[in-house]
Amino acid sequence: MKFNFFKMDKNTFQSISIMFIILILLPSCKSWIDPEINEDPNKPINVSMELLIPAIQVNMAYQIGGNNAVRPIGIWMQYFNSHSQFQFAVYDSSINSRDCNYLWNSNYTNGKDICILIEKTSELNPDRKPISVYTRGMAKVMMAELIAFNTNLWNDIPYSEAFSGDNAILNPKLDSQQSIYDEIDQLLVDAINDLSSESSVIDIPVDLIYGGDKEMWLATAYALRARYALILSKVEPNAYTNAITFANQALSAGFIGYVFKEFNTDANGMNPLAQFMYQRSGDLVMASTFIDMLVTDSDPRLSEFSTGSLGSIPGSYDPGSLPGNYAAAPNAYIYHMNLAELYFILAESYLHTDQSDLAFDAFNNGVAASISDVGVVGLPLNLPVDALSLTLEDIIYQKYIANYNTIQGFNDWRRTGFPLLTIPTNCITNEIPRRYTYPEDEVLYNKNVSNDGISLTNRVWWDSL
Repeated sequence: MKFNFFKMDKNTFQSISIMFIILILLPSCKSWIDPEINEDPNKPINVSMELLIPAIQVNMAYQIGGNNAVRPIGIWMQYFNSHSQFQFAVYDSSINSRDCNYLWNSNYTNGKDICILIEKTSELNPDRKPISVYTRGMAKVMMAELIAFNTNLWNDIPYSEAFSGDNAILNPKLDSQQSIYDEIDQLLVDAINDLSSESSVIDIPVDLIYGGDKEMWLATAYALRARYALILSKVEPNAYTNAITFANQALSAGFIGYVFKEFNTDANGMNPLAQFMYQRSGDLVMASTFIDMLVTDSDPRLSEFSTGSLGSIPGSYDPGSLPGNYAAAPNAYIYHMNLAELYFILAESYLHTDQSDLAFDAFNNGVAASISDVGVVGLPLNLPVDALSLTLEDIIYQKYIANYNTIQGFNDWRRTGFPLLTIPTNCITNEIPRRYTYPEDEVLYNKNVSNDGISLTNRVWWDSL
C-alpha cells in the first residue's frame, strides 16, 4: 500500500478551525446566533463576517502554509528528505490525482467562503453605501493569493464559474492560467481601491493577521502585485519594471510581512508541520542540499531552521536532523509573504534592468530582513562583496533560504533554474516535478477537467521554455 503523505489528519484540521472560531467568538456568542435561523430551512444560514473571516484565515494558513503543499514541494526543492515511501513517490506517477483531493477541495471551499464575504461586505446600508469596503478589500487580497496559489500548482483552473454551484454550474470550466493572472491583478487593483477609501461604514471586524489594520492590508496588496508580476518574468516583457513599481509601493505603504501567528501549543491548535512531526516522528528530516548550504556559509539561521547540521541525501534513507523551531515549533508562524521576499524581488528586478547598485542594496536588505525574521544575529559567509559581483544566482540562493517552509522557492526554481538541484538518489524519473496533476474528485465529477496528457513534469503557462 502506498503511504499517502498528502493526507494530513483531516479531523485534526477541522478541529483546529472549529477551535479557533470558538475561542474568538465565545465571549460574544449571543451576538452571532441568528434569531431567525429556522425561518426558512431551504435557505443557507446567514453567516456573519465575524465568523467567516477567522475561518478563512485559519484555513488559508493551514493549507497554503503547510498541509499538502509545503511538505511535498519542500522535498522536491530539497529542503526536506523523507524516510517514508513517499520520498520515492514524489518523483514518479505514484503521486496520483487522489493525493491532491484534500488540498484542492479545501481551497475551493475557502474560495467560496471568500466570495460570500465579498458579497456580504458589498451589501448596501440605508445610505446606499457598501457596509465594509475595507473588509471587502481584505477579502480580495485573500482571494488573489488563493487563486494564485492554485494556478501556480495546477496551471489552468476553474475560477470564472468556480463558485457558482448555487446557480447550477456544477461543471465549471477551466480558465487559462494567463486569464487567471489577469484576474489576480484585477482583484489586487480593486483591493487597493477599496483599502484606499477614506472611510468604511464598518471597519474590518475580525482579523487574525493584522488586527484590522487596513493600511497593512493595503501594503500587502502592493507586495503581492510585486510577487505575481515577477512570476511572469518569462512571459511578460514588463515584468521587472512592474515588480519594481509595486514593490516600492509596498515598502512606502509600510509592508512588514504577511504572517499568520495564531497557532499555539494546544493539541488541536498547533502549526501544521509541528502536528505532522508529532504524529509521524522520523518520517521527515532535513535534506543535505539545504543543510550543506547553511553549513558551508556558517549561516546563523541553521540553529532555527534545523535541530542540527546533519543533512540526509535526497532520495536516501540516510539519517538527518529534524526541522527546527522556525518551522516546526507548535506556535511557529506561517509566512504567506515575508519582507525578505519583497527585497529579493527588488534585487532581481533591479539586476535585470541594469541598476546594479540598487540591486545590491535590495539584496543586502533582503538578507538582513530574513536574519531578523528568524531571530538570530550575524550574517552568512560568502555573500557578494559589491554590486559588480552580485549575480542572479546569488539573489535566488538567498531568497531560497529566506523562503524555507513556503512554496516560493519552487516558483523561483521554475522561473530561473536556481538553486541548482541534482536528481535525487534512486529517483525513478530524470526530472524534478514542475506542477501537480488535477485531483481525482475533480476529474471524476467535473466533465471539463481531465489529466489526459498531463504529468508532474509538464510546465505551467508562465514556466514556458
